[in-house]
Amino acid sequence: MNMIMLALAMLLQAPPTAPTRTPNWRMFLGGAGTGSIIYLDMASVRRTGDTANAWLHLINDSPTADGIKSMSMQLRIDCRNHNSLLLEAYAYGPTGAYVNGASYGTIGRVPRPAAPGSDDARLEQMVCTAAPARS
Repeated sequence: MNMIMLALAMLLQAPPTAPTRTPNWRMFLGGAGTGSIIYLDMASVRRTGDTANAWLHLINDSPTADGIKSMSMQLRIDCRNHNSLLLEAYAYGPTGAYVNGASYGTIGRVPRPAAPGSDDARLEQMVCTAAPARS
């Protein structure tokens, strides 16, 4: 398939749907009075060796100024080197309609380090211990 056909196929794909909370979601950050909550979807955690992928879902109490009520983000976490990389992010409006998003890939991008004791380190621990390493 040539690059033009691949680009057209990607454009014609339906946008991803807004997240719907399930029993597999675990609150990661936020809560009452913060304006938003970030959940880790435990069912999405996939680990191979020292690398794990997981989806996070952000739910705002009310839409932001640019109309975003919720977001879904896929992260790749390096459990050995303690860093993460955002792979995909999608935003949705108050009715669940797709607003915008992107798939970022990994080439040429620098992972974000997880400082000890940080929210990133806590997320890493949750993800890296959620599923045993597979080869």
